[in-house]
This record gives sequence, structure tokens and C-alpha cells, in this order.
Amino acid sequence: MVNKKNIMTALSLGASQEQLYLHVIIPSSLRGIAIAAILGFSRAISDTMVPLMLSGNSLHLPKSLFMSGRSLTAHIAMELPGEYNGLEFRIIFFVGLILIALVILFNIIVYYMERLND
Repeated sequence: MVNKKNIMTALSLGASQEQLYLHVIIPSSLRGIAIAAILGFSRAISDTMVPLMLSGNSLHLPKSLFMSGRSLTAHIAMELPGEYNGLEFRIIFFVGLILIALVILFNIIVYYMERLND
């Protein structure tokens, strides 16, 4: 958390606006920025339609960032309506468990990062 006292101290020592941002505000805000990035990543993993539309809906493993692929949530959305018994149906639920585990892991990381911030 940015302390107003630190800002006033930097300004009283003659720091410019750029120095104030680079040496006081950004370093003291890094934990909050990291928490926001982790929560954003967690949200991106758990959304369904955006990854489905953006991934190109392909089943193969992409070999570069510019090839199409399929996210876990998109896989669930595409395969669940067509399968009711069998191995594919069980795999879909396993994929759901992986998603829940990832979201819980990210939330635990954010919780401990916020506690360090206090």
C-alpha cells in the first residue's frame, strides 16, 4: 500500500514525477499488481465462452502461441452435450476437478499474498 508519507518525503527531496512513480509508487504497489494478475488469470481459466471463441476450438496441442488450441473449459462445453456414458464423460468431470483445483490454488496464493501486504 502506498504510504502518503513516502510520497511526501520523495517530493520534499526533489523527486520528479517520473522518479516518484518509478521508485516509490510502483515498488510499493507490486504485491497488489501481482494479486490482480493472479486473480485475472484465475478468472480467464474459469470462463467458458471467451476461451472457446478465442482458442479456435482445436483438439491438438498447439506448438506455438499463434496456433489454435482448446482450453479446459472449452473442452467441457463442447464435449458434455454429446457424451453421457463412457470414458469421455468421466474425463470431462476430471477436467472440471482440475479447473476447480487450479482456481482454489490461485485463491490460496492471493490470500497469502494479501496477508503479507498487511
